[in-house]
This record gives sequence, C-alpha cells and structure tokens, in this order.
Amino acid sequence: GVMSFFVAFVVAYPKSLKSKLIFIPTGLILIQLFNIIRLLFITLYWRKSFFFGKIDHHDLFNIILYIILLIIIYIWVNSGNKKDSQVFPPK
Repeated sequence: GVMSFFVAFVVAYPKSLKSKLIFIPTGLILIQLFNIIRLLFITLYWRKSFFFGKIDHHDLFNIILYIILLIIIYIWVNSGNKKDSQVFPPK
C-alpha cells in the first residue's frame, strides 16, 4: 500500500519525466530499505510480552514511513527549476 501510494503520487504529479524516472526507483528502494531495517529490529529486539496488545509493529512502521515519505515528497515537489514546479504553464 505504501509503495502504491508513492508511485501513484509521483506519476500523477506534474513534473518532468526524467525527474519521475529517477525519483520512483529511488523512493521504492528507500521504502524497501526501511522495511528491511524494521524486520532486522524485530528479529533483534522483539519480546513477546513487551509489546503484546499495545501496538503493532506494522502500524508503527506505516506511521513512521508515511511521515518520512511526506517529508521526502515535500522536498521533491519544491525542488527543481521553475519550469518543473509550474502546474499550469503561462499563456
């Protein structure tokens, strides 16, 4: 779901094709890297009785990842030249 949201937003946003072709694979690799780090922490530090019934690691991961993605997307949207950032070209 997180990866689908990311790709759909990048494809729908009016930026140059070159920028999208660089940003999509980079973002997907970053999402997978965070998932691998999450699984690594679960295997190293998981205690059944500690978090049982309090919070699910998957929900916590999604919240943190969405916050990180929103920051990265904000930076991507506001970066680049003025031609890329214009939604409607001047008449």
